[in-house]
Amino acid sequence: MREASRLGPKALALTCGLGSSHVHMIETGTVQRPDLATLQKIAETTGVPVSWLAFGEGQCPADEVIAATAGAANSARRARMVAARLGATPTANDFTGPVDTDDDDSPGGVAQLYPELSAGTGR
Repeated sequence: MREASRLGPKALALTCGLGSSHVHMIETGTVQRPDLATLQKIAETTGVPVSWLAFGEGQCPADEVIAATAGAANSARRARMVAARLGATPTANDFTGPVDTDDDDSPGGVAQLYPELSAGTGR
């Protein structure tokens, strides 16, 4: 499911508000039954129903839907992070731009969402 999200482990963890080691332990089966709060965070980020994540019940959305939902959540997280650094509050319209799906903290899509932020930074 993470592969369908097109997010790396760190990006998925950050977007869900989870630790990257926790995501890794879930993926490798070290944590076999994540708690409901964890499943809800993953469900909100990916658009996959909690019932499917927990029990395999119902339908899992198509990979493209998961990728779009997770990408939008990741862009929103990155925009909030940049806005917090600047003391600004992003609006809902700020989350309609390009998606940055890599695991690093480079501006990526955020620089495209907020071009005025990258001006003069050498990026």
